[in-house]
Amino acid sequence: MRVETRRYSRPSSSPLRVTGSSTRAVDSVQMEFTGEVVSGQGLAASRMTDTVVGVIQALTGGMRVIPGTLNLLLDQDFDSPGQWTIPASRLGDAWESATGQSVYRISRIEIVGEIPALAIQAKEIDGYPPDRIEVASSIHLRTMLGLENGDRIRFRVL
Repeated sequence: MRVETRRYSRPSSSPLRVTGSSTRAVDSVQMEFTGEVVSGQGLAASRMTDTVVGVIQALTGGMRVIPGTLNLLLDQDFDSPGQWTIPASRLGDAWESATGQSVYRISRIEIVGEIPALAIQAKEIDGYPPDRIEVASSIHLRTMLGLENGDRIRFRVL
């Protein structure tokens, strides 16, 4: 399969811009997704303590994340099985009752071809939209990429 790839740059005062493109062969099992930046419920930022960040780091082999996530509404269901699964109880005694989320599937991803991150999909007690994910990273993605609600972003599962 052949896909188009693009290089992105972000001037300090403007959002992400496409600066060039090329075509290359891609392994057919690689999954790419595109989604729209949307507001979340604010559950992650207030609950991502040093303990939670440490659990994620240990689980993912050292992937550093900062508190908070970037919420994406995808163009299709996120059907990645996840490289890791973590029960909410591992994040804290009251996590599940406070968030309504019982289990998380976590996948290592790469945003716009260069930024390592984690795609996190919650399994809530009342169901979680299959086309919605939260992205955790070592940088504040909204700020560093100049993203606002409604902006579109592409990533691939590694």
